[in-house]
Amino acid sequence: MNQALHEARTKLSWSRDADVYRAIFLVGDAPPHMDYPQDVRYAETVRNARAQGIVVNTVQCGDYAETRPIWQEIAELGASRYVAIRQDGGMLAITAPQDAELASLNRALADTVIAWGNAGEQAELEAKRHEALSAPAPSAASRLAYLAKTSGRVNDGREDLVDAVKEGRVELDHVKKDDLPASLRDLTPEQRDAAVKAKLAERAKIQEQVAKLSEERDAWIRAEETRLAAAGKGDGFDQQVARGDPQAGHGRGDRVLTLKQRATRPAPARPRAPRGIQRAVHPGRSRPSLRGSAFVPRSSMRADREPPSAPETSTR
Repeated sequence: MNQALHEARTKLSWSRDADVYRAIFLVGDAPPHMDYPQDVRYAETVRNARAQGIVVNTVQCGDYAETRPIWQEIAELGASRYVAIRQDGGMLAITAPQDAELASLNRALADTVIAWGNAGEQAELEAKRHEALSAPAPSAASRLAYLAKTSGRVNDGREDLVDAVKEGRVELDHVKKDDLPASLRDLTPEQRDAAVKAKLAERAKIQEQVAKLSEERDAWIRAEETRLAAAGKGDGFDQQVARGDPQAGHGRGDRVLTLKQRATRPAPARPRAPRGIQRAVHPGRSRPSLRGSAFVPRSSMRADREPPSAPETSTR
């Protein structure tokens, strides 16, 4: 845990924007080993994080008595919040009525992608396109909602040729022939321009549908979460995170999505709920575990990376 917490603070590219809420969620079920001489102790890491404007929240999984005082101490040092949840995390997998249609739109959007650049760059864009196509319906729906609220692109990493032309980042007639996909190389400049414009128009229609359905989906999920909470099923990690922000799920239609990237909005004066999460796992774990894991809001990191359709895990 000491190592995971230290690396979460020092190994990630934290935003320096004053309007960004920087936070680490430390999730674990047992106290840390304090006998590793190479580790930086948690108290030092939390103090340094606080000096950087990074809040360290703690979430205890299970009811192991020896964990509670340490997690509470870390929360106090970090001027943050301590909560306890079930051992399994208690997170709810919700499938919305709009997911199937959004999954269909996700496939349609993927068909508008035009990869460009050198061979490696084209391969990267194609790989992302195939990942989007293979995503389960709920994941595809969440991904589309995220992209609609942030960049408006089909991916959040390097843009495809359609978005690059749309945003004025490149002029089509200045793209080298070798950097074009095979489908465009042998066309005349006029034909290439027409092909890209056709994809752009098709994409705009699809994205208009996505925006409408995403709003409906957000509203349905908020209502479903309220219903589940009233039924005593609202004590999972994601619900506990949302409770830290009275405005979570409102404003721009944003919703806290555990282990998935989501839209960001400027933080209020007082630090509140996270805007998306990435998990950094403590080294030396031979199997998945919540023990010693640090969850880091994506909004606190550089925004030039593609949001995955599944949890992104970096193991050191």
